[in-house]
Amino acid sequence: MKSLVITLISTLGISLLLLALAIVFGGPKAIPALGSISQPFKDIDYSDLPQVSYVNARDGQALAYRTYASLVATSCEDKVSSVVLVHGSSASSQSMHQLAVHFQQAGLSVYALDIRGHGESVPLGNTIYIKYVI
Repeated sequence: MKSLVITLISTLGISLLLLALAIVFGGPKAIPALGSISQPFKDIDYSDLPQVSYVNARDGQALAYRTYASLVATSCEDKVSSVVLVHGSSASSQSMHQLAVHFQQAGLSVYALDIRGHGESVPLGNTIYIKYVI
């Protein structure tokens, strides 16, 4: 019992000391702002960025995407492979532009998506149902 009391008093004393030090020295500092994930893309030429198209999801929400048509296909009957590009967590279809252009020049049709709540797929915010993510 005596050791329990000593442990509790010691814990209380250390906690009060830490609190006093935090008050005297101002406590933890604010976390500096993180660099933008878009920083590497700031010098890319977006002048040939395709216009945004939309498809309606099951819940009626308009989801945006960009189409980069194959440069090889000459008619509707030409068979062309397709690539679907999905951006990272804080990006948009625009961030996939350079990669999409390379695939397009290699003869592929490319679809770059704006997942729900990103880029032109609005509204931004929380998704209420996991099946509504895309």
